[in-house]
Amino acid sequence: MISVNKDKSPRLFQFMKYFGLFVGCLAKFVSGSIFTFNVYQGDIKSMFNYTQTEVELQSSLLNLGLGVGFIPGVLYDKFGPFWTSAAGLIVSVGSYMLLWSTTKFVPFYKNKSWLMGIYFLLCGLGSAFTYMVALNTNIMNFDKKYRGTIVGLLNAFIAGSPSVFVQIYLHILTGSGETKYANFLVFFAILFAIVGIMCMMFLRIYTDDLQEDTVKIIPDNESINETSTVDTCRKESQTGTEMNSISKSQDKSSSCFSNTKDELSDKDFMSLKQILCNLDYHLFSWMFVFAAAIGLVFLNNLTTISKSVRLSQHDSVLLILIPISNAVVSFFP
Repeated sequence: MISVNKDKSPRLFQFMKYFGLFVGCLAKFVSGSIFTFNVYQGDIKSMFNYTQTEVELQSSLLNLGLGVGFIPGVLYDKFGPFWTSAAGLIVSVGSYMLLWSTTKFVPFYKNKSWLMGIYFLLCGLGSAFTYMVALNTNIMNFDKKYRGTIVGLLNAFIAGSPSVFVQIYLHILTGSGETKYANFLVFFAILFAIVGIMCMMFLRIYTDDLQEDTVKIIPDNESINETSTVDTCRKESQTGTEMNSISKSQDKSSSCFSNTKDELSDKDFMSLKQILCNLDYHLFSWMFVFAAAIGLVFLNNLTTISKSVRLSQHDSVLLILIPISNAVVSFFP
């Protein structure tokens, strides 16, 4: 993981942190494009003569790809933001171009909705890479007291962006439904290529200098010589741990104080096995999974639901209003 030391240029250090946040917001904005499936699912059905069940399967696979976040997460932990961004660029651009190719071979894909579903799965996975890089990097770059605000800001961009993409599809792109759909896919491929390159260039870990020193606490009943050596300075960075020793003269026995009392100690961290066996983790995770699943089913089938209740004439309003309301709720939890 590449780090930048603020001592080299404090102004540049701060600028790059906030520019990284700007790039992260762009990345989140583009990642929200996967939530526009409802606006073009009708064109997919008419072009390939798919049933509603087949279209819903493709929508589910698209969301499943976004949900497989542990793959980008593992890659991020192993190789950092640069290579994770590169992987996201390749997967996203490649998958959208595969989807675009289906519009050129319609007879072949009419009986292979499952294959198109795999392409949508890859689209979701590519978005997960971009999502993970934008979120993790900016969380690391800012102090923990601002992390709630940073996460809310980033989520507001991904929640609100579908309203913009819907308007582009409905009012800017021209031609028949099939042509608009094909151009929309190329448009997304270009966006992910641009954002992926920007993430590779500018998303870095811009942390402050090494963490505060932690000093070993010596019991009061332990004798200390005037020239005793106190083991201190456990300095942690992204790349490892460095131990230093500081020789210190003391006239009497005393206790040393820790400057990192708010930080978690090693014993507070849980292994993957411990997390998977933790009841609180499962309660929180499954509540989130079920709530998110209900929301995604509703969002991806919004036009179908509005048609069933005879409100299809208001689709354009609903497709703007709901993402905007999601963005507001995300930023002000």
